[in-house]
Amino acid sequence: MLEDAETKEKLHLYEQQLELCNRQAHEREVFNSEIRQFWYDMNYHPAVLLGMIQDGDSGYAESYINSLIKAMGIYSLQGYKTLSPGA
Repeated sequence: MLEDAETKEKLHLYEQQLELCNRQAHEREVFNSEIRQFWYDMNYHPAVLLGMIQDGDSGYAESYINSLIKAMGIYSLQGYKTLSPGA
């Protein structure tokens, strides 16, 4: 009877460990997905901006940048100066 109780306790501990491992695996999958999306975005946004600039649509490019800044939670760029050609 004691062995049966010990077996049940071990089984319960293994189940808890398995649940924890499954939770950690899921968290890793979510994190990796977010990282993949980040790298995709970092490759995508400069290409879009370059196309806008090459098309002479600097107003839309500025709007696009402002929407990215807002989406990233950067609400104030005080202290940063815009570098212009010849400056």
